[in-house]
Amino acid sequence: MEIPMTIVGAACGAAWRRRRFLALLTGGSTVLAVVAALLIPPLYRASVLLVPNQTGSSLSAALGDLTGLAGQFGISTGGEDPSRLFPEILQSRSLTHAILRSKVTASDSTSAVYLDWLGVDGATEAQRLEKGTKLFQMARSRVVLNPKNSSVKVVVFDRDPLVAAGIANRMASELDRLNQEIGRKNAREKRVFIEERRREVLRQLEADEEELTSFRVKNRNYIGSPQLVLEFERISRRVRLDEELALTLARELEIARIDEYKDVPVINVLDRALAPAERHSPRRAMIVIATFTISLLVGLALVLAWDGRRQFWSSFTAPGTTGMGR
Repeated sequence: MEIPMTIVGAACGAAWRRRRFLALLTGGSTVLAVVAALLIPPLYRASVLLVPNQTGSSLSAALGDLTGLAGQFGISTGGEDPSRLFPEILQSRSLTHAILRSKVTASDSTSAVYLDWLGVDGATEAQRLEKGTKLFQMARSRVVLNPKNSSVKVVVFDRDPLVAAGIANRMASELDRLNQEIGRKNAREKRVFIEERRREVLRQLEADEEELTSFRVKNRNYIGSPQLVLEFERISRRVRLDEELALTLARELEIARIDEYKDVPVINVLDRALAPAERHSPRRAMIVIATFTISLLVGLALVLAWDGRRQFWSSFTAPGTTGMGR
């Protein structure tokens, strides 16, 4: 009894018969992959690790400024940890535009505006910024939040290692700058409000003191009248409340003045970006191996399909068989 040929045997037989075709296909594809891998410009990867500031009481004030900063970008905190807003702010249009307008210095000491360095063209500056924003956010940067410790990793890709590291560090600096700017603005608005409120309280205190003085002049013997005593206590109580409120506002005003010029960092840079020594992509060996494997599999599939088709049609033309249409 004749043992039928297995699928593996059939595949090996077909591959051997078409070995020249397979060699040309896999060899040609591999050579093209090598050339393409060598022509693809390298990209370098630099990253900076940011963590929320953990300096006790400063943290609540700093994160409060961050919440205000998020409001400037139209981002709702939803009552969550404000440090989780880092990715949204780092990928905001305002911060990205500031990065694109900044200057970069390459490894060969050449300098250029980052938007020009990316080679973004456009009829107007607005169009260039729009294209540059999409390119930077989609292909040249990535922001990853670690929900366990609220740390954020900012990753930047560029054809020059020094530029990649510089942009990553600049994103961290820009986040801190924006926070300080909004924090000072909030502190200034708070100071103005407290100053106005304190002036109102001082005017009210002055009026109440004048009323108390007038009462004493008009009613020198008010002790003998329960009604006058009650009126005296009422006016005196208003004066004491005004004094306490004025004193509290004076303290708050000093704090607001200090906060207006105080730098409270929201973030700590745990790991600054360094210029990478090795490229991140392309992974040339992987490209060549993957191309060789895929081309070999495609070639085998074509050979098997070709061989199967030949056997199918030969069965209709073999002696002693009845073909279609007969």
